[in-house]
Amino acid sequence: MLEQARKDALKPRVWDWSRDVIHHPTFAKQVAAYRKNKSSQNLNAVYQAVRAHYNLSIRQDSAANVKSVLDNVK
Repeated sequence: MLEQARKDALKPRVWDWSRDVIHHPTFAKQVAAYRKNKSSQNLNAVYQAVRAHYNLSIRQDSAANVKSVLDNVK
């Protein structure tokens, strides 16, 4: 458990959702797939990819928050 916390601490934080997630080349394909059909499967794929790449804060770490960002941020 301590090892996982150390790995998470070394990941970067999300500051600007538009730049860091929506327009980031790593997530562009997954974001486009979600925006095309808005399925929960695509939302979960985006959430897991973002979670694996970034150290999300407690408020950011939920699929509902990622859904809100993808639906509202251009």
